[in-house]
Amino acid sequence: MRKKIVCLILLIFIFACKTGTEVGIDNSPAPEAKAYTARLTQQEALDDIDYILQIVREVHPVAEEGLPEVMVVESNRIKALILEEGVEIYRFHFYVNAILATLNDGHTFAFPRYKEDLLNLPCVWTFNGLVATEDTDYGLRRGDIIRSIGPRSVERIISFITPYISSENKYWVRVRSLSYFYRKSFLLGHDLVKDGEELVQIGVERPKGVSTVFANFITEENSTMEAEQRPFCGYSVYKDELGVFYLDSCNNNDLYKETLKEFFSMVKEKNIKRIALDLRENTGGNSQVIDEFLNYFPEKRIKTFGGYRRFSVHTKNRGLSPRSSGNSYFPATTKVVGGAQPLFDGKLFCLISNTTFSSANWFAEIIQANKIGLLVGEPTGNAPDSYGNIMSFVAPASGLGFTVSWCRWESPRFGTPGYEPRDAVYPDLEVRYLSRDYLEGSDPLLEKALLYN
Repeated sequence: MRKKIVCLILLIFIFACKTGTEVGIDNSPAPEAKAYTARLTQQEALDDIDYILQIVREVHPVAEEGLPEVMVVESNRIKALILEEGVEIYRFHFYVNAILATLNDGHTFAFPRYKEDLLNLPCVWTFNGLVATEDTDYGLRRGDIIRSIGPRSVERIISFITPYISSENKYWVRVRSLSYFYRKSFLLGHDLVKDGEELVQIGVERPKGVSTVFANFITEENSTMEAEQRPFCGYSVYKDELGVFYLDSCNNNDLYKETLKEFFSMVKEKNIKRIALDLRENTGGNSQVIDEFLNYFPEKRIKTFGGYRRFSVHTKNRGLSPRSSGNSYFPATTKVVGGAQPLFDGKLFCLISNTTFSSANWFAEIIQANKIGLLVGEPTGNAPDSYGNIMSFVAPASGLGFTVSWCRWESPRFGTPGYEPRDAVYPDLEVRYLSRDYLEGSDPLLEKALLYN
């Protein structure tokens, strides 16, 4: 059976490895990851919170003059919850993310480094609900709409999860929620399953009514081995008229460059006049992929992102800056792109979703702001004016990993007359991907790109 569970867990929790244009890696030995049920002493937990707050204070742009008051208040509230008997690491993970979520920065969050059992619930979000992606041995059917897990509705569970998710909008909360649904630690911690239970009641909606199935747990290792992933980029032709280039990760390597050239050569050979760039599964990476793509369009002067960088001993030690203090600000600038061969001068449609994040979000914003093409789909997972460029750290006692932004980026439209900050990049042509689309194997976004005039 093909498993999509761990692919999604890794996409969300370890996406730190591919978001932003630079990632600061600490090569010093990390503390060993502990079992999620292991307990921290009260002092260990408090020390780890102070360590994480110290890193935020030293690195994050919003904390240059000190931690935001809302973060201080939340950290004091969390500290008061940690009693003398200590706290399990999985609960501590929730606590830390509740603190970091006060920054409203989707790039700054804590992630578990421990292994645990995962709920065998292959599913994907559509506009009207959580939909099963395949049949399972326990009776889940492809196309089932999942309405409840254990005794709680999916909507109620999301309300439990929301305080733990660092985000700039509700769309990213929805995407990130799946990484919690699956984890046994979350299900235990919120009374969705009792300790020792190996089956979880799942309420599903089907065309002929509601039904109940009982999902089992699987090990993270087994699920990883069975997971299947497509290459991060590729292309096809939809109904003989629409060239489709998908990019699931912003990786500006030789494979991307070679595949891109093959795609535009194919488009020219077949005389295709409209193409779709599919960023729906892309959570970011290296923003240089944008220029590489736009080089195949007619030469054009475009406006790019501006930004603010905060320097620290951490950025210097990791080779991200020559300075260990201070900051630099640079407004949005213009540059010339395009003119490469084979040249494409037809219509561009960029497909986006709630999962489109970080550098992929940049990609969509640059296309829209510079009127290079039309965005099709649903709002993206983060704001065009947002924090980014992360560094990764590990808390000493708990072994939790966490990332912290050290830059803030501004849209090419920032500061222009009439500009108002937005919580996402919104499509020019809103098209909702529904559960019936998944079940029927149809793609309304491609249809819109094919037929729109």
